[in-house]
Amino acid sequence: MALVPSPPFLLPEYAGRTDPDPVLRSACVEAVESVAAQVDRLVVICGSDPDRRHSGRSVGARVATELLPREADGVHEVPWDASVEACRSAGESLVVGEPRDLRLGLVVVADGCATRTEKAPGHLDRRSLTVDAAWTRAVGADEFRCDSPAPMQSTGDRHPELGRPMDPQALLALDPSLAEQLWFGGRAPLQVLAGALLADGRDPAPTAYRSWVGDPFGVRYVVLTAR
Repeated sequence: MALVPSPPFLLPEYAGRTDPDPVLRSACVEAVESVAAQVDRLVVICGSDPDRRHSGRSVGARVATELLPREADGVHEVPWDASVEACRSAGESLVVGEPRDLRLGLVVVADGCATRTEKAPGHLDRRSLTVDAAWTRAVGADEFRCDSPAPMQSTGDRHPELGRPMDPQALLALDPSLAEQLWFGGRAPLQVLAGALLADGRDPAPTAYRSWVGDPFGVRYVVLTAR
Protein backbone atom coordinates (compact mmCIF):
# COMPACT_ATOMS: atom_id res chain seq x y z
CA MET A 1 0.00 0.00 0.00
CA ALA A 2 0.97 3.63 -0.40
CA LEU A 3 0.23 6.72 1.65
CA VAL A 4 0.42 10.17 0.08
CA PRO A 5 -0.81 13.67 1.02
CA SER A 6 -2.94 15.96 -1.14
CA PRO A 7 -1.34 19.39 -1.49
CA PRO A 8 -3.26 21.17 -4.28
CA PHE A 9 -0.06 22.12 -6.12
CA LEU A 10 0.14 18.50 -7.28
CA LEU A 11 -2.83 19.27 -9.55
CA PRO A 12 -2.15 20.76 -13.00
CA GLU A 13 -4.62 23.61 -12.50
CA TYR A 14 -2.63 24.86 -9.50
CA ALA A 15 0.84 24.32 -10.96
CA GLY A 16 3.07 27.37 -11.30
CA ARG A 17 6.22 28.01 -13.25
CA THR A 18 8.29 26.42 -10.51
CA ASP A 19 7.44 23.37 -8.45
CA PRO A 20 6.97 24.38 -4.76
CA ASP A 21 8.31 21.02 -3.57
CA PRO A 22 9.81 18.71 -6.22
CA VAL A 23 10.99 16.28 -3.53
CA LEU A 24 7.44 15.78 -2.28
CA ARG A 25 6.07 15.37 -5.80
CA SER A 26 8.75 12.85 -6.72
CA ALA A 27 8.18 10.87 -3.53
CA CYS A 28 4.41 10.68 -4.16
CA VAL A 29 4.84 9.54 -7.76
CA GLU A 30 7.38 6.90 -6.75
CA ALA A 31 5.14 5.57 -3.97
CA VAL A 32 1.98 5.14 -6.04
CA GLU A 33 3.78 3.79 -9.10
CA SER A 34 5.52 1.18 -6.95
CA VAL A 35 2.20 -0.09 -5.61
CA ALA A 36 0.33 0.08 -8.92
CA ALA A 37 2.98 -2.11 -10.58
CA GLN A 38 2.59 -4.94 -8.06
CA VAL A 39 -1.16 -5.42 -7.58
CA ASP A 40 -4.19 -6.91 -9.33
CA ARG A 41 -6.73 -4.45 -7.95
CA LEU A 42 -5.95 -0.82 -7.10
CA VAL A 43 -8.22 1.10 -4.73
CA VAL A 44 -7.92 4.73 -3.60
CA ILE A 45 -9.06 5.79 -0.12
CA CYS A 46 -9.51 9.52 0.39
CA GLY A 47 -11.63 11.98 2.32
CA SER A 48 -14.18 14.50 1.17
CA ASP A 49 -13.35 18.20 1.25
CA PRO A 50 -14.56 19.93 4.45
CA ASP A 51 -15.50 23.00 2.43
CA ARG A 52 -17.46 21.67 -0.55
CA ARG A 53 -17.92 24.69 -2.79
CA HIS A 54 -18.04 22.49 -5.86
CA SER A 55 -19.93 19.37 -6.83
CA GLY A 56 -16.96 17.52 -8.27
CA ARG A 57 -14.50 15.11 -6.75
CA SER A 58 -12.47 15.97 -3.68
CA VAL A 59 -8.92 17.28 -3.89
CA GLY A 60 -7.70 13.94 -2.53
CA ALA A 61 -9.44 11.97 -5.29
CA ARG A 62 -8.12 14.31 -7.96
CA VAL A 63 -4.57 14.16 -6.61
CA ALA A 64 -4.68 10.36 -6.63
CA THR A 65 -5.91 10.35 -10.22
CA GLU A 66 -3.10 12.69 -11.22
CA LEU A 67 -0.42 10.58 -9.52
CA LEU A 68 -1.53 7.10 -10.56
CA PRO A 69 0.04 5.59 -13.69
CA ARG A 70 -3.23 3.82 -14.48
CA GLU A 71 -6.89 4.21 -13.64
CA ALA A 72 -7.85 2.98 -10.19
CA ASP A 73 -10.25 0.06 -9.96
CA GLY A 74 -12.14 1.90 -7.25
CA VAL A 75 -12.14 5.23 -5.42
CA HIS A 76 -13.61 5.22 -1.92
CA GLU A 77 -14.25 8.78 -0.73
CA VAL A 78 -15.20 8.85 2.94
CA PRO A 79 -16.84 11.93 4.51
CA TRP A 80 -14.15 13.94 6.27
CA ASP A 81 -16.19 13.93 9.49
CA ALA A 82 -17.27 10.27 9.40
CA SER A 83 -17.40 8.51 12.77
CA VAL A 84 -14.70 6.06 13.78
CA GLU A 85 -17.20 3.21 13.51
CA ALA A 86 -18.27 4.24 10.00
CA CYS A 87 -14.63 4.48 8.88
CA ARG A 88 -13.77 1.06 10.28
CA SER A 89 -16.81 -0.48 8.61
CA ALA A 90 -15.90 1.15 5.29
CA GLY A 91 -12.41 -0.28 5.51
CA GLU A 92 -13.68 -3.75 6.32
CA SER A 93 -15.97 -3.67 3.28
CA LEU A 94 -12.97 -3.18 1.01
CA VAL A 95 -11.43 -6.47 2.11
CA VAL A 96 -14.23 -8.83 3.17
CA GLY A 97 -15.29 -11.14 0.37
CA GLU A 98 -12.21 -10.59 -1.78
CA PRO A 99 -10.29 -13.73 -2.87
CA ARG A 100 -7.36 -14.45 -0.54
CA ASP A 101 -4.96 -14.65 -3.47
CA LEU A 102 -6.01 -11.24 -4.84
CA ARG A 103 -3.20 -8.73 -4.68
CA LEU A 104 -5.09 -5.68 -3.43
CA GLY A 105 -3.22 -2.38 -3.46
CA LEU A 106 -4.46 0.56 -1.40
CA VAL A 107 -3.48 4.16 -2.11
CA VAL A 108 -4.47 6.23 0.91
CA VAL A 109 -4.58 10.00 0.49
CA ALA A 110 -4.30 11.69 3.89
CA ASP A 111 -2.89 14.95 5.22
CA GLY A 112 -1.91 15.47 8.83
CA CYS A 113 -2.66 18.51 10.94
CA ALA A 114 -2.65 21.88 9.17
CA THR A 115 -1.89 23.77 12.39
CA ARG A 116 1.83 23.19 12.86
CA THR A 117 3.10 26.77 12.32
CA GLU A 118 1.84 30.34 12.58
CA LYS A 119 1.59 30.49 8.78
CA ALA A 120 -0.16 27.14 8.43
CA PRO A 121 -3.69 27.13 6.98
CA GLY A 122 -5.18 26.70 10.46
CA HIS A 123 -2.49 28.72 12.25
CA LEU A 124 -0.48 27.31 15.15
CA ASP A 125 -1.93 24.84 17.61
CA ARG A 126 0.80 22.96 19.45
CA ARG A 127 -1.50 20.02 20.14
CA SER A 128 -0.99 19.12 16.49
CA LEU A 129 2.61 18.10 17.21
CA THR A 130 1.48 15.35 19.57
CA VAL A 131 -1.34 14.16 17.31
CA ASP A 132 0.86 14.10 14.23
CA ALA A 133 3.59 12.22 16.07
CA ALA A 134 1.04 9.60 17.13
CA TRP A 135 -0.39 8.84 13.68
CA THR A 136 3.02 9.09 12.01
CA ARG A 137 4.28 6.34 14.31
CA ALA A 138 1.05 4.37 13.80
CA VAL A 139 1.63 4.10 10.05
CA GLY A 140 5.20 2.97 10.65
CA ALA A 141 7.04 6.14 9.62
CA ASP A 142 9.77 7.84 11.62
CA GLU A 143 9.19 11.15 13.40
CA PHE A 144 12.04 13.57 12.70
CA ARG A 145 12.89 15.95 15.53
CA CYS A 146 13.32 19.36 13.93
CA ASP A 147 11.66 22.74 13.95
CA SER A 148 8.63 23.38 11.77
CA PRO A 149 8.27 24.05 8.93
CA ALA A 150 10.57 21.21 7.89
CA PRO A 151 11.34 19.95 4.37
CA MET A 152 10.45 16.40 3.42
CA GLN A 153 13.06 13.99 4.78
CA SER A 154 13.53 10.38 3.77
CA THR A 155 14.36 7.45 6.00
CA GLY A 156 15.82 5.69 2.98
CA ASP A 157 15.09 2.12 1.97
CA ARG A 158 14.98 -0.60 4.59
CA HIS A 159 13.89 -4.21 4.76
CA PRO A 160 10.32 -4.51 6.09
CA GLU A 161 11.50 -6.90 8.81
CA LEU A 162 13.59 -4.05 10.26
CA GLY A 163 10.67 -1.62 10.38
CA ARG A 164 7.72 -1.05 12.70
CA PRO A 165 4.42 -2.64 11.60
CA MET A 166 1.43 -0.38 11.19
CA ASP A 167 -0.78 -0.09 14.26
CA PRO A 168 -4.45 -0.02 13.16
CA GLN A 169 -5.71 0.21 16.75
CA ALA A 170 -3.68 3.39 17.27
CA LEU A 171 -5.21 4.84 14.10
CA LEU A 172 -8.71 4.02 15.34
CA ALA A 173 -7.91 5.81 18.61
CA LEU A 174 -7.58 9.16 16.81
CA ASP A 175 -10.24 11.55 18.12
CA PRO A 176 -12.53 12.98 15.39
CA SER A 177 -13.39 16.07 17.45
CA LEU A 178 -9.75 16.93 18.11
CA ALA A 179 -8.91 16.19 14.48
CA GLU A 180 -11.48 18.74 13.35
CA GLN A 181 -10.02 21.37 15.67
CA LEU A 182 -6.53 20.72 14.33
CA TRP A 183 -7.53 20.67 10.66
CA PHE A 184 -6.45 17.03 10.49
CA GLY A 185 -7.99 16.20 7.14
CA GLY A 186 -6.57 12.69 6.86
CA ARG A 187 -8.09 11.28 10.04
CA ALA A 188 -11.05 9.56 8.35
CA PRO A 189 -9.10 7.95 5.45
CA LEU A 190 -6.51 6.66 7.93
CA GLN A 191 -9.24 5.04 9.99
CA VAL A 192 -10.69 3.45 6.85
CA LEU A 193 -7.20 2.03 6.29
CA ALA A 194 -7.22 0.73 9.86
CA GLY A 195 -10.50 -1.07 9.24
CA ALA A 196 -9.09 -2.69 6.12
CA LEU A 197 -5.96 -3.82 7.95
CA LEU A 198 -7.94 -5.38 10.78
CA ALA A 199 -10.29 -7.15 8.37
CA ASP A 200 -7.32 -8.47 6.42
CA GLY A 201 -6.04 -10.01 9.65
CA ARG A 202 -2.39 -10.10 8.67
CA ASP A 203 -0.05 -10.42 11.65
CA PRO A 204 2.11 -8.47 11.70
CA ALA A 205 0.44 -5.68 9.78
CA PRO A 206 2.20 -4.20 6.73
CA THR A 207 5.48 -2.45 7.42
CA ALA A 208 6.78 0.68 5.71
CA TYR A 209 9.97 0.07 3.76
CA ARG A 210 10.34 3.58 2.33
CA SER A 211 9.01 6.82 3.83
CA TRP A 212 9.30 10.59 3.75
CA VAL A 213 8.10 12.92 6.52
CA GLY A 214 7.91 16.72 6.74
CA ASP A 215 5.72 19.80 7.09
CA PRO A 216 7.07 22.20 4.46
CA PHE A 217 3.92 24.35 4.51
CA GLY A 218 2.93 23.94 8.14
CA VAL A 219 0.93 20.79 7.27
CA ARG A 220 2.16 17.30 8.25
CA TYR A 221 2.84 15.24 5.15
CA VAL A 222 3.84 11.58 5.17
CA VAL A 223 4.65 9.59 2.05
CA LEU A 224 5.33 5.88 2.37
CA THR A 225 5.14 2.51 0.75
CA ALA A 226 4.50 -0.58 2.83
CA ARG A 227 4.09 -4.31 2.40
